[in-house]
Order: sequence, then C-alpha cells, then structure tokens
Amino acid sequence: MKFIYEYTYDEYINLGISTEIFADTFGFINRFVAPTKDSNGKYRYDWAWWLQRQITLQEFRIGSLEYEFVDEENNRRIEIHIPSDANMELETLCKSVVDFLEFEKNTSRIG
Repeated sequence: MKFIYEYTYDEYINLGISTEIFADTFGFINRFVAPTKDSNGKYRYDWAWWLQRQITLQEFRIGSLEYEFVDEENNRRIEIHIPSDANMELETLCKSVVDFLEFEKNTSRIG
C-alpha cells in the first residue's frame, strides 16, 4: 500500500500539484477512520472502495470541496462532493470553486 501512495505522490509532483492539495485530498481517510470503531473498540477502515478515486488522480480536495473528474463516452464532467468537515460559508465555497478552475486549467494533463 505504501508503494501506491508514493506513486500517487510522485504523480502529484510531476503534474505540479501542491503537497497541500495532496494532504487535503488524502485527509478524507482520517475523517472516515475516526468515527468507525468495531464492537471490540478497534478502529477500522471501510471506505477502500472510495480510495481508488484519490489514488488514480480522479478526485482532489481544493479548499472546502472535493472535485471528481468523471469521464464517460468522450465527455468529461466534474462532480462536486461536500466533505463532512467542509466550511460552508459562501466566501469559502466561492474561493474553492475559483481555486479549482485555476487548478483545472493548470493540470489539463490529468486523466
């Protein structure tokens, strides 16, 4: 698993994506592990099916929101996800969208 994270991190660097975006994007793991204790009181991670989006550079957290590139039949769309810890103030949301548009313009090689 460590190799996968290292590979993804290297891809971020090669594409000029900041380490801040990498950390924010993979920060979702902590949000999902913390509230998930099994009956023995041990933490577990049941969101592995979601992790593939981050590892394959299809989803990024930029500011308060997460943006997912979805490709279907020669058409790309962006799906916006609202993380459980998102700051929902209008100014913060607008900044996230503006920052994403700049990110998308500068990282057109993704996917």
